[in-house]
Amino acid sequence: MTSPDDPEDGSSRNGAKEDGLNLTYLPPHARAYYANADERIQNALAHVNPERAVDFLRKTHGPHAGQEALMRALMAERQHHRAAARYWLDVYETLVG
Repeated sequence: MTSPDDPEDGSSRNGAKEDGLNLTYLPPHARAYYANADERIQNALAHVNPERAVDFLRKTHGPHAGQEALMRALMAERQHHRAAARYWLDVYETLVG
């Protein structure tokens, strides 16, 4: 038995186009580097796409999605992960901007 999110043919409900790696949110120099990365890294990159993060936070946190993004940015900054903090601030700006 399959669900709409996991049909038997392996495609997603929204179409197979989402299954491919989309690196357009990365700067051009990073796209070339990560396009040749191993499957594990490419899978992780597919899940950190800021557009997907916005959708995910809206689905999971509803009206508090902006607060969650801001909290994640704060935690990343406190752990000295500046790139991650900027990423979550960009997500926050998209949510509330």
